[in-house]
Amino acid sequence: MKRWLPLLAILGLLLGALTLTFRAAPPGGDMADFLPRSDRAEARFLLGELQRGAATTLLLAGIEGAEPAELARTSRAVGDALRASGRFAFLANGTQDVSEAEREQLFAYRYLLSPVTDPAIFTAPALRPKLEALLDGLGSSAAPLLRQFGFADPPGAFIALARGLVGTSSVTLREGVWFAGGEGAPRALLLARSRANGLDPDGQQAAADTIRAAFAAAAPGQARLLLSGPGVFAAEAARAIRGDVEMISILSAVLIAALLLWRTRSPTMVALVAVPLAAGTLAGFWAVVALFGAVHGAAFGFGMTMLGVAVDYPILLLTQREGAEPLTATARRIWPTLRLAALAAIIGMVAMLGAGFSGLRQLGVFAAVGLAVGVLVTRYVLPRLAQPFGIAARPLPGAVVAGLRALPQARVAALGVLIAAAAGLVIIGGPRIERDIAALSPVPEAPRRLDAELRAALGAPDVGTFIVLPAADAEAALQASERAAQALAPLLADGRLAGLDHPARYVPSAATQRARQAGLPEDATLREAMEAARAGLPFRAAAFEPFLAGVARGRTLPPLAPG
Repeated sequence: MKRWLPLLAILGLLLGALTLTFRAAPPGGDMADFLPRSDRAEARFLLGELQRGAATTLLLAGIEGAEPAELARTSRAVGDALRASGRFAFLANGTQDVSEAEREQLFAYRYLLSPVTDPAIFTAPALRPKLEALLDGLGSSAAPLLRQFGFADPPGAFIALARGLVGTSSVTLREGVWFAGGEGAPRALLLARSRANGLDPDGQQAAADTIRAAFAAAAPGQARLLLSGPGVFAAEAARAIRGDVEMISILSAVLIAALLLWRTRSPTMVALVAVPLAAGTLAGFWAVVALFGAVHGAAFGFGMTMLGVAVDYPILLLTQREGAEPLTATARRIWPTLRLAALAAIIGMVAMLGAGFSGLRQLGVFAAVGLAVGVLVTRYVLPRLAQPFGIAARPLPGAVVAGLRALPQARVAALGVLIAAAAGLVIIGGPRIERDIAALSPVPEAPRRLDAELRAALGAPDVGTFIVLPAADAEAALQASERAAQALAPLLADGRLAGLDHPARYVPSAATQRARQAGLPEDATLREAMEAARAGLPFRAAAFEPFLAGVARGRTLPPLAPG
């Protein structure tokens, strides 16, 4: 037992240090480490959007499987819990989305903001059908809404403005929350934007878990939660990749240990091989922390795969021993060859330091330092640890030896197989190259369909292309977006663009607002048009005073600024 103490002590220290290391500096998951750095403004903007933009931080939720009243109650409870959590920069489910003051401001600015504002809508020929439609609508279920807005805004500028703000959303407001789906399959909807970095799967996972916890705390009964969005996909992908890396690492370790046990029948061999591997892992990890501040999980996972080369070093040392030769002498004898092999592997890793990706540079540092430490431990530490143990490889089975000896005679057959494979590739036009990046997605088809369904209902953006318009200030940016939208309108009309969104759709530029303001009629002109439009209709003359006052106020308002 005494001869085991040094080996067990060093192995225990290394494993303990690794455990403390992973607790003190757990590997991160920010995928920005695997995006190229660039001095170009466009690249910096894109990186910022990927980290903080709506395209990567939106979470879409649906609640279904219960009666509308129960779904609405659950939606309100979840919404209140998420607002209180502080994890979300924005949350909307139909409640508290627009305050009374904000609605009043939008209504006051309706003629400056609405896309339908034009001098023609204030003429008698344009107003007459609007008043007739208002008269018909007062006898329908829409009467309360028409009494609120119809007399103050006969042209319908505010309704057009509201529709423009909602965009392609198909939600309806029922019991104070958003709903989609018919009576047979109602679904309450929520839209959230996480404060976490869009490229941080751990942060997005925490946001998704917060939503799930809020749903569970709402005592939903039979209701089910459907959750989707880039953050959910990123977290699921990271978990899948992490699981694959762990599975590969464990399977590799098990196979190597099984091979060593089969060939040596000695657990000591497995323990000795683990010493340089553990030392290399520890050194590589802290080298990356020292240079980069943290270790990315992917860099660590793939780095461990590359560090597996270090397993060869102690195997070479222990199997190249000649008779009773001291292992220190064996180490000196094979050191030139061992050093050359390690140096070649390290040079390959060092080449990664020139990569434009922080994650690849981390991978290169981790593997290079780990291999260097692994070979040095094999050369100077392992001979003394392994000296008390007599470890020798068992002879290979006769069938295996015969098969290996027969390989040189199979050169012609092997060459024929290679020629046939090359001819087959030529006949089929070479190997098929997948060019669709979506093929790399680990997200199954069903969650992608759910995401598209929720996006369509909520009108949430599904960003495919950014158009970046540099500008000196917000006003210049709004004017540039209006010009771009006008130029792209033909592509949208003929179907070459599936959709288009821009900031001026929500807040037009001050120049556009002033142009619309200049087209608002004077009081006398508008009164004359209204008198002509309501001729013969059973409306009192004073019924449309709010409309006249609203237009008069619109002529004096300063342009509404974004923010």
